[in-house]
Amino acid sequence: RERFQQAGIRVLCPELSIAKTLLDKRAAADWFSHHGFETPITWTVAEALEQPSLSYPLVSKARFGQGSAGFRLCSTREEVSRLQDNAVLQPYLLGTHLDLDLLRGSSGVLAVIPKIKHSSTAGTCDRATTTRAPGYIELGARLSHTIGHVGAIDVDIVDTDDGPVVLEVNPRLGG
Repeated sequence: RERFQQAGIRVLCPELSIAKTLLDKRAAADWFSHHGFETPITWTVAEALEQPSLSYPLVSKARFGQGSAGFRLCSTREEVSRLQDNAVLQPYLLGTHLDLDLLRGSSGVLAVIPKIKHSSTAGTCDRATTTRAPGYIELGARLSHTIGHVGAIDVDIVDTDDGPVVLEVNPRLGG
């Protein structure tokens, strides 16, 4: 980043340390919680198997994956025990799935575009409807401010009966 800046080029992404955290789904869940964002509990396979009881189904996905890599639903402890060590697990959440496209400039948040997902292919939303719900816009602006990125990022959330829950942040343009 420093070499680009010296050449007069602005890199449009989060700082490297925050990008690394966001790309690690286990570390990202801790980061969200630490910064006051609702997020599902996220376990590694070993952490999940240490739990005396689990509520199923659980969503399994690759800890460092993208595009729904490793995505599957687990309905039993036996299925969890067969997962690869690089997987993470989260409770399956019922609700409306949304993408928030966040655009931020050097002076702050420029736009938050909430989209209700209708269908996705390989982890990328391919059919959605934009919505102007203020709660989603406020959540996106707060996330954008906390991350402190410049450029565009994509946030996956589920709006549950208890309110919006942040699943993950992709430090790139969304689908």
